[in-house]
Amino acid sequence: MSLPSSSSATSPDHAANHSAETELAAYFTYDTLRLELDSIESALQGISTIDRKRLFIHHNDEAEAFIENYGYNWSEEQDRTELLAIFHEACTFINDHLIPNPDTLVKETTSPMAPDEPVLRMPEAFADLADLRQLLLWASDVQHPHSRWACAVLKVIHTICHIDNTLVYKFYDRAKQHIFSHYQSVIRRDEAGRLWLGPEDGLNLNIADFEVKDKKSRNSMILKLLCKKENVAEMLFDLIGIRIITHTAADTLLALEVLRRANVILFTNVLPNRSRNSLVDYHAFKAQLEQRLAAEPQAITLDRVFELFKTIPVQYPENVDGFNPDNPDSLSDYRAIHITERPLIRVKSEELGRAIRFYFPYELQLVDLAHHQENLSGQSAHARYKQNKLRQARKRVLGPLLKTLTNPSPNPQPKPEPTDGPAIAGASS
Repeated sequence: MSLPSSSSATSPDHAANHSAETELAAYFTYDTLRLELDSIESALQGISTIDRKRLFIHHNDEAEAFIENYGYNWSEEQDRTELLAIFHEACTFINDHLIPNPDTLVKETTSPMAPDEPVLRMPEAFADLADLRQLLLWASDVQHPHSRWACAVLKVIHTICHIDNTLVYKFYDRAKQHIFSHYQSVIRRDEAGRLWLGPEDGLNLNIADFEVKDKKSRNSMILKLLCKKENVAEMLFDLIGIRIITHTAADTLLALEVLRRANVILFTNVLPNRSRNSLVDYHAFKAQLEQRLAAEPQAITLDRVFELFKTIPVQYPENVDGFNPDNPDSLSDYRAIHITERPLIRVKSEELGRAIRFYFPYELQLVDLAHHQENLSGQSAHARYKQNKLRQARKRVLGPLLKTLTNPSPNPQPKPEPTDGPAIAGASS
């Protein structure tokens, strides 16, 4: 686009066009144009929106257009009220979980500081903010003193919006009932108190324990999404977690076979890129099993196959299947089999007047008793796993705000991280 020269005609229409183009040119200086092109590059390179450095919103009209394209109608009071509630939740999450206290990190200053004074403090203007358009304007103005804080809050707002507007959360209870009922049909105790996996009239396996992890707390979901590169709620695969603890490592493979025969798990619904096996070298195990089967009579019972399973020494895999190098919390010393299945859930929608179907992911963990105890007591314990996540989320959200801080104190006392009850640690999600 070329701008008119000073010698151009000065008719009223031309003067108006000149004024508009001059105003537009004021926005597109070399630096701002370069930055806006950087935002396009982030989309091409697959960079998450919460890792972008700034927005480019200059007026309330642009802020309203952005909000409406995002999915909320600014002209409707209900939507404005909902967004304001999400804003307050985001501020509370940052204050309660992400802002480090003086025992965690110390301020880069020699001035005295009260023992309970936070190292970082969200500006008071955020507590009084009632118009979220202003938040977008702050985030777009890198010279504004609230710019970095506005960016931090918007990152959490974006995460919460994904949680609130994902189908799997709306029908969570129905999906949970569907999944749990399948497992309950193959889990039972006998009169001696022993726990069995498998239908009464089918293939059975004596197991050590069976555990269920119910829905994550809301804060835990926010924390986990803030650590994910994609930062979208559809990428949470462990809203429901099931752990089967067997007596031996070889029994974990038998447990999978029992679940397959009972149609509790359909391997057609297993997400292949989500499987992670750090417990059993399956190829080595299979080779030894085939050698033993070759030495058996041609007609062999399934019970005999089970007996042969238990005679084969288990080796660890040389390369952990499904290990994700982008996920530093896929703890290398955690021994278990992780599988993510997505059964098809069918629910009747009164609003639509018909049934709807959707896939709902859950995580299945299989581990033998000895390794389960090691996982709980070793350095890969869940507390360490959660602390790693908290540090990642803090760095991603607060980012440049943390540059005013020095190194952690020798004995850090981090704020409590969000909890969600009994957990399955070492998950690769």
